[in-house]
Amino acid sequence: MPIPELDLSELEGLGLADMAIYKPKGGLGKLSGDRHQLRKDSSEEDRSEVSEQDLILPQTVNTRCHAVLDVQMLEKQQMGKELEQEKHLAKKMEMEHQKAIQMQKQLQQKRKQELIRGKHQLKDQIKNNKERAIQAKLQDLEAQEIRDHLQQLHLEELRDLEHKWQHKMKPMQRISKSTRKC
Repeated sequence: MPIPELDLSELEGLGLADMAIYKPKGGLGKLSGDRHQLRKDSSEEDRSEVSEQDLILPQTVNTRCHAVLDVQMLEKQQMGKELEQEKHLAKKMEMEHQKAIQMQKQLQQKRKQELIRGKHQLKDQIKNNKERAIQAKLQDLEAQEIRDHLQQLHLEELRDLEHKWQHKMKPMQRISKSTRKC
């Protein structure tokens, strides 16, 4: 992965804007050779234009850049993990929501079935009550008919008895009339 170039504002944010930036011509691999050469030539200060401080500065900038990149990479990974967690939680919440909706539908269906069953029971009770009422009226009518019939029979019996009594009384009345005449 190539190292991105940092502009002046990013360097200022890192506290590196006021430092001199050193770019070795041969790359960083040559730096170690330059250091070795500097150690050899440490007695000859006037021949060496590069000081040790000038070598440390690019390494510090490079190290800080890598540190910033590492932090950015870690932040990116952390954000990726958080995004995955959020997706997982969203999926889990959606599943729970669907489960709740399904349970609500089942509960409504169960209530609907109970209402239908209750309605059928009420209809059956009303029908049974009507049938009982009709049967009770029929029984009352039959009982009334029986009472009327019994009363009719009783009246007929009374008439028969009266008629018999009058037949029996006729001879007695004749006797009584004849005894009165005499």
